[in-house]
Amino acid sequence: AIEGTANTQKTMKKINDGTIAKRGQFPWSVALESKDHHRFCSGTIISQRHVLTAAHCAVN
Repeated sequence: AIEGTANTQKTMKKINDGTIAKRGQFPWSVALESKDHHRFCSGTIISQRHVLTAAHCAVN
């Protein structure tokens, strides 16, 4: 994940009545993207080398 590279034009509303997080508010939270920048899952940074995510995010 690279900080500050999110394209806000591609965001999809998934949570009703939520609030937009400020940059840096949740530094352990990441978006997983394909090479063509399609966001398909989220994850949590648990060490300098590891991100924890759901098993279905790692298929193929």
